[in-house]
Amino acid sequence: MNAGNTKRLWRMMEGLLGEASTDDTSLHAADDFAVFFKDKVDAVRASTATMPAYEVPFKATTSTLEE
Repeated sequence: MNAGNTKRLWRMMEGLLGEASTDDTSLHAADDFAVFFKDKVDAVRASTATMPAYEVPFKATTSTLEE
């Protein structure tokens, strides 16, 4: 049916998965993502601000990729 036609296969799969196919890339801008990400990080920091700092019991500092 879609043998050898990957574009048609992906279009069919998107339809089955319920994902709308669109060529409009202006729906999300880099600035929107930056604001979202900053807000998310701020929310995580606020929710964990009262937690005590984690004490690392052991830290390897001499390991290399060769080991």
